[in-house]
Amino acid sequence: MKIAKAGISSIQDLGRTGYRNLGITTGGAMDRMALRLCNLLVANEPGAAAIEISAGPWEGSSTKEVLLAVGGHGQQITCGGRPVNCWQPFVLAAGEPLRIESPLGGYAILAVHGGFRCNHVLGSRSTHLSGKFGGWEGRLLRSGDEIPTAQLNTAAAEKIITHLRSKSMVRSFRLADTVIPNYNRSFFRYVPGCESDWFEESSLAALQENTYDLTHLSNRTGARLFGEALHYKTNEQMVSTAVVPGTMQVSSNGQILVLLADAQTVGGYPRIGQLVATDIGPLAQQKPGSALQFKPVTHQEAETLCLQQKMQFEQLRKDYSLYFS
Repeated sequence: MKIAKAGISSIQDLGRTGYRNLGITTGGAMDRMALRLCNLLVANEPGAAAIEISAGPWEGSSTKEVLLAVGGHGQQITCGGRPVNCWQPFVLAAGEPLRIESPLGGYAILAVHGGFRCNHVLGSRSTHLSGKFGGWEGRLLRSGDEIPTAQLNTAAAEKIITHLRSKSMVRSFRLADTVIPNYNRSFFRYVPGCESDWFEESSLAALQENTYDLTHLSNRTGARLFGEALHYKTNEQMVSTAVVPGTMQVSSNGQILVLLADAQTVGGYPRIGQLVATDIGPLAQQKPGSALQFKPVTHQEAETLCLQQKMQFEQLRKDYSLYFS
């Protein structure tokens, strides 16, 4: 895949696990379900490496015919000048231009059958920007980069390509709205955090009742929010402790920080909550200025939400495979 315009993009997969004790962040795609779904559409394993685009436009082409899919929040895609829907597989012919724009902001995922081929580092192809390793030379992609992809199509991919060549099916062959992540949601769910009892009752109530604006000072490390300041009821000093993607910290000025894919391994701000894993991707896809609301759930409810999402995805994988059998 030759990149003509890189925008702000990088190689990402599901991240590297088992190294947080060494200070190495998990990283990976900001919207993990979007990555899984796009890989499903092009007959990949869920964690195959894809290109994540956070600002564009992004343009590229391939020296060979490839099977692609793009997912995200309202991306506009053209393939050889023809419009293509998000969340559907499509074939890019050799030399044909591909263009992806994201008018609603957020993160686009571009998946190719076979995945993008770069070296594994600590079990992952994800780009670790601060460590300058993984992905493509440990950096953001640049215009002119040529990223290799798999050389041969599998039998599953060939069946999908054959199906897509039936012109009557190309535009209708798309994921159902019921399985596409809901990026227009009005609230995000969280489990009360380890230091939630450090806060005044009025602040805990405000977290559930008020809206918080997503600021422009947000990135892959975390989302900075602005709203009514939250207040501590204790003067106890926080000792740096473990944090993970989804941890909701409250800074010294009372504002909320929601950690995302590149979250550091330890932090010194009190943890008022932990975002449910199913809601991290949709929150990451919100554009600056969005008003966010938060709803507390129990540990059991959070676990149920995650299990339901996993079961839905596994059922979708089976259905997709059976469709082409």
